[in-house]
Amino acid sequence: GEAEAKTYEKFACFCKDTTREKIDSIHKNEDAKIELSATIEELTSNRNDQDALVQEKQDEIVQHEKEQAAADAERAGTKKEYDTNAADLKAALEALSGAIKMLKASKTPSLAQVQSISETLRTAAFLADALGVGGAEASKAAALLQNAPENEVQMQDYDFHSDGIIETLEKLQDDFRLEKENVDKAEVESVQFHDEFTQTKTHEIKMANEVIAKTKKAREDTIAEIATTNQELSTVEASLLEDKEYTNQLSKMCNDKAKTWDQRSRVRADELATLTQAIGIIKSTVSEKTTAATIRFAQQGVSVRMAKSVALNNGAMEAIELAAEAADEAAPALVQIEAHRRGLRGFVRGPADARQAVVDLLSAQGKSMKSTLLMSLASKIAADPFAKVKVLIQELIERLLQEAANEANHKGWCDKAMSDAKQKRDYAAEEVRTLNEEMAELEARLDKLNEALAQLRKEIAELTDARATAEAERKQEKQQNAETVEEAEAGLEALSMCIQILDRFYKTVKKETVDLSLAQASPEDDAPDAGFDNGEAYQGAQAESGGILGMLDVMKSDFVRTIDETKAAEAQAEKDHLEFMTESGKSLATAEEAEAQRRGREKPILQPYIERMVQAHWQSVRYPAEPEQEAYFDWDEFVRFRETLSLNITEACNVVTPRWIIDHIGSVLEDVCTRQPIAWQDFDACGFVLTGVASRAPAGQDTVIPRLIDLLPQLPYHTEGLKAQLLRNAASRLILFTCGYLALNPDACKRILMFLAFQHLPAVSALPEGDHPDTKKYADTLACDAVKTLMTAARKIIISADGGAFWKEVVSAIITLIAEASFNVDSRATLVFSIGQLLCVLENWAELEQMLDLFVTKMEEPLAPLLAALPPEPLGPRATKKSEKAPQELKLYIAAASSVYNMPKHVERAYMIDDSAHHPVLAVVEKHFRVIERVCLHHTQYEDLMEQVCLAFAYILGFAREYSAKSPVFVQVMRLMAKCCEFHPQPFYMGLVRQMIGIFAASNNKELDAVLVDLAGLFAAPVARQLCAPSGTTLTPAIHTASYELLAEALRHWNIALLAIASTKWLAETLDATIEALPRLAEENQAVHERTINAMMRFLRNVLLWSDPETYEAETPELQQLQQSARTLLAEKPLRIVGALVRLIAAAAPNAPTTTEMVPHVAEVLRVLLAGPFEYEASTALPVALRSLPAPLGASLGEAELHRFVQQLKMEKRDVRRFTRIVIGVAEQFAVCLKRAQFGG
Repeated sequence: GEAEAKTYEKFACFCKDTTREKIDSIHKNEDAKIELSATIEELTSNRNDQDALVQEKQDEIVQHEKEQAAADAERAGTKKEYDTNAADLKAALEALSGAIKMLKASKTPSLAQVQSISETLRTAAFLADALGVGGAEASKAAALLQNAPENEVQMQDYDFHSDGIIETLEKLQDDFRLEKENVDKAEVESVQFHDEFTQTKTHEIKMANEVIAKTKKAREDTIAEIATTNQELSTVEASLLEDKEYTNQLSKMCNDKAKTWDQRSRVRADELATLTQAIGIIKSTVSEKTTAATIRFAQQGVSVRMAKSVALNNGAMEAIELAAEAADEAAPALVQIEAHRRGLRGFVRGPADARQAVVDLLSAQGKSMKSTLLMSLASKIAADPFAKVKVLIQELIERLLQEAANEANHKGWCDKAMSDAKQKRDYAAEEVRTLNEEMAELEARLDKLNEALAQLRKEIAELTDARATAEAERKQEKQQNAETVEEAEAGLEALSMCIQILDRFYKTVKKETVDLSLAQASPEDDAPDAGFDNGEAYQGAQAESGGILGMLDVMKSDFVRTIDETKAAEAQAEKDHLEFMTESGKSLATAEEAEAQRRGREKPILQPYIERMVQAHWQSVRYPAEPEQEAYFDWDEFVRFRETLSLNITEACNVVTPRWIIDHIGSVLEDVCTRQPIAWQDFDACGFVLTGVASRAPAGQDTVIPRLIDLLPQLPYHTEGLKAQLLRNAASRLILFTCGYLALNPDACKRILMFLAFQHLPAVSALPEGDHPDTKKYADTLACDAVKTLMTAARKIIISADGGAFWKEVVSAIITLIAEASFNVDSRATLVFSIGQLLCVLENWAELEQMLDLFVTKMEEPLAPLLAALPPEPLGPRATKKSEKAPQELKLYIAAASSVYNMPKHVERAYMIDDSAHHPVLAVVEKHFRVIERVCLHHTQYEDLMEQVCLAFAYILGFAREYSAKSPVFVQVMRLMAKCCEFHPQPFYMGLVRQMIGIFAASNNKELDAVLVDLAGLFAAPVARQLCAPSGTTLTPAIHTASYELLAEALRHWNIALLAIASTKWLAETLDATIEALPRLAEENQAVHERTINAMMRFLRNVLLWSDPETYEAETPELQQLQQSARTLLAEKPLRIVGALVRLIAAAAPNAPTTTEMVPHVAEVLRVLLAGPFEYEASTALPVALRSLPAPLGASLGEAELHRFVQQLKMEKRDVRRFTRIVIGVAEQFAVCLKRAQFGG
C-alpha cells in the first residue's frame, strides 16, 4: 500500500506538472501562431509594395529612354546645322580673303578677274544676308554689285568705288569670323549640354535599375521569408494541435487514474480490516505465506510531452551588379564644300593709296634696274603687315575654341568618371551595409536555430531518459505484480486448505457422542455442577464456525480478486507501456528528424554566404604590394582587421567544411604560383586564411598545406622594407599553425627546421626596423614562437633524425643566434626554452649534460664584461639599480641554466650515469654555481631577475626531486637565496622555501627535515621579530604574508612540526610575536594587513591542531610526542590567544565583518581552541576578554548574553558553518553598537 501510494503520488505530480507544461506550451504556440500570421500579412504587404516600386521604376526608365532619344535626335539636327553653317562660313571666309587679296594686288584686273571677284562678293553677300551677318556693309556690297559691268566705262566706274568695296569686304570678313566663332561656341555648348543631359539620364536609369535590382532581391527575400514563416506557422499549428490532443488524453487518463485510486484506496481499507480480523484466527500456513505484498500495487502510468517541431527559415540571396556605360558621341566630321570662283567683270587701274604708289615705284625701279632687293622691298611693303598677326590670332582663336571643346569633353569625362567612382563607392558601401544587415539577420536566424536545436536536444534527452525510466519502472512493476500474484496464490492455497480442515473438523465433531453404557451408579446428587452434563459431547463451536468459515471465504474471495485485478492491472500496464513506448518513440523520432532537418537546412541557408565571405576575406586580408607607398595604410589597424577576419574564417568552419576552405585556397594558390614571380601578398593571404582553419582541420589530410610548406624555402623573400617583414611573418605564421602536420611528417619537419635555423631566423634578425619598430619586434616574436612550437611538437622526431646528428646541428645554430643578441630579449628567451624542450627528451643523460653544459657556457660569454665590472664583494643592501630592469644577458643566462626541467621520469638505465644521485641538470648547475652565485649576490636589487632565479630553482629542484635531496646543490641554492633575501627581502624567496617544504616534507628524511626546519626559521623568524620590534617593521605586507604562509605550510606536515616544536627556540618566539602582533595589525589597518592576519591565524590553527589528539588517527610514539610538545608550547597561551581573537573581532566590526575573510579565520582558530584540550581555559577566558573591550563594546553584551554566547560556541564546536555564523553574528552586533554610539543612539 505504501509503495502504491508513493507511485500514485509520483503519477499525480506527473499529471500536474505535465498539464501545466502543456497548457503553457499551448499558450505559447497560440501566441506564436498569432505573431506568425501577423508577420505573414506584413510580409505580403511588403511584397505588394515592392512589386509596385519595381513597376514604378520600370516606367521611369521608359520615360528616361524616351527623353534621351528625343535629346539625341535634337542633338543630331543641331550637329547637322552646325556642319552646314561651319562649312559655308569657312568657304565664305576663304573667298573673301582671296577677293580682298586680289583687289589689293591687281592694278588693272582682267575682265575674268573682275567677274570672279564680283561673283564671290555676290555669294558672300547672299550668305551674309541669309545668316544675318554684316548688316549695312553686306547691303552696301550688294548694292555696288547689283548690275554687272558690261563695258570699259563701267569698269572705270568700278575703279572709282574699289577702295570702298575693299573696306566693306574687310568688315564683312570680320563679321564672318565673329559669326564663325559664335557658331563654334554654340556647338561646344550644345555638345556639353547634350553630354551632361546624357550623363544625367544614364545615371537616373542606372539608379532606377539599381533600385529595381535591390527591390527584386528584397522581394525574393520577402517571398522566401513568407515561405519560411508559413513553414513555421504549419509547425506551430501542428504542435498546437498535438499539445491539445495530448492534453485531452492526459486529462482523461489522470481523471480515470484518480477514480481508480479512490476505489482501490477504499477497497484496500476494507481488505486491511478483514486481514486484521483474520490475523487473530489464522496462526498457521496462511499467516506465514500471506504478506503485505499480496495487496495489489497500482500501475504507474508514464507519459512525456511530445517534442515540438519548429520549421527552419530557408532564404536565398543573389548579388546583382549592373554596370551601364554611356557611349561617347563620335567626333563630328568636317564637310568640305568646293567653292567656284569667278572673276569680276571690271577692275579699276591705278594705286589705291600712297603705299600702293610707293610699291609701284619700287617695283618699276626694281624691274628697270633688275634689283632683287628693290623687288623684295616692294613685295614686303605691298604685303599686309597684320596679315600674319591676323592669321595667328585666328589660329589661336580656333585652337582655344578646340581646347575649350576638348576641355568640355574632358571635364565631362572627368565628371562622369568621378560620378561613376562615387557611385561605385556608394554601391560598395551600400553592399557592405546590406551584407552586414544580412549577416546580422543570419546571425539572429542562426541564434534562433541554435536555440531550437538546443531545445530539441533537451527534449531528445528528456525522451530518452523517460523511455529508460519507463523501461526500468515497467520491469520493476512487472516483477512486483508477479510477486503479488505468486504470494496471493500461495495465500489462496493456504486459505483453501484452512477452510477444508475447519469444515471437516466441524462436520466431524458435530457427530460426536459420549458412551455411558458401562457407567456405574455414582454420587451424582452430591457432586457440584461441572458446567455440562454427563454424556454431553463437545461438538465444537458450531455456532461460531459459520462466522469463521464465512470470514475465511471472504478472505479467499479477496485473494482471488487480488489475483484477478493484479493480472488485469499487469495486462493494462503492459498495454499502457507499449502505447507510451510507441508514442515516445514517435516523438523521439520526430525530434531527431527535426534536429537533423534543422541542421540540414541550416547549412544550405548559410553555406553560399559563408563561401562568398571566405572568398571575399582572401581579397580583404591581402596587404598592398608596396605598403610604404600607401599614404593612408595603417599597419596596426590592418593587423587588427586581419585578426577579426581570421576569427570569422574559424567560425565559418561551423557551416562549411574546413576541407572546402583548404581546397579553395589550394586553387587560389595554384593560380598564384602560375604567375612568376609569386606575389608575396597573395602567398601571405593564402597562408593567413589557412591559419584560421588550422585549429578545425585534421593534420596531414590535404595536399594544400604540404604544397605551402614546400614553397616556403623557395619564395622570393625581400630583404628590406615592410613587405620583407610581412612575408617573413607569413612564413612564421604558417609554420606555427602547421606544427601538427609537421610533427607527423619527419621529412617535411627536417626541411622546415633547417629552413628556420639556417635561413629564416638569420634573415629575420637581419631585417631593419624601418619606420615601424613594432613590426620588427612582431616578426622576431613570431619566428621564434614558430621555432619553439615546432621543436616542442616534433621533439622526438628531431632527436631521432639522422642518428642524433641533425638535432645537434640545429641546436648549435640556434645557440649561436641567441648569443649574438640579434633578437629582442623576449624572442631570445623563447629560443632558449625551445632548446630546453628539445633536450629534455634525451634519454642519454650524459649527452644531455654535455649539450646543456655547452649551452650554459656559451651563454656565459656575453656576461664577461658585466662580471668584470663587479666589485670584489657584494654591496648588499647598499646596491642600487642602474635601470628599471636587470641586464638582459643575466636573465638569459639564468633561463639557459633552467631551460631543461620537465624531463620524463622513466628512462633506460643503460643511458643513465652510473651514480644514482647524479642528475644532469643539477650537475650543470653545480658546475656553474660560482657564476650563478655572483650573478645573484651582486644583483639582488633587481626584483625581476631574482624572481626569475627563484622560479628557475623551483623548476629545477622540483622536477629533479628524487635527486635534489641528495645533491649538494640543494643546500647551496637555499643558502644563496637566504643571503639574497637578507640583502633585499622579497616575498618570492619565502615562496620558494614554501614550495620546497611542500615537495620534500613527505620524504620522511630526517636530515632533509632538519634542513627544511632550519630554512623555515631562517626566513620566517626575522619577519616575526620585526613585527614585534618597538621601532616597527620595514618589510612590506607581502613579505609578512609570504613568511606566515611558509610557516603554515611547514606546520602542516607532522614530521616538520614535531622537529620545529620539539627542538627549536625560534618557533616559540615566533608564536609569542604572532599573538602580540595580530590585534595590533588589525587595529592599525585591516585592509592592508588582512592577508597577513589570515596567514598568521592559519599558522596558529596548525599549532593548535597538533595539540589535539583527535587531529590524527594513529597513535604512534612520534605523534604522541608531537601532541605533548604542542601542549607544552601552548601552555598558558590560550588566554592570550583568546584575548587577541576577541580584539580581532572588535577590529573587524567597523569594516563590514560579513564581507571580510578575517572573521571566519578568527572563528576557525577559536573553534579549534574550544574543541581541543584547552576548552576550559578558552571558555573561561572568553567572557573576560569580551568584557575587557573598550566602551561601548565591552558593555554591549550582558551577562546572560555572554553565557548564552559561550554555551552556543561550545555546543556548535563540531559544526564549522554554525560556529562561524555565531562569531559573525557577534561581530555584526558590535558593528551595530558602534554605529549607535557614533550617532548618539
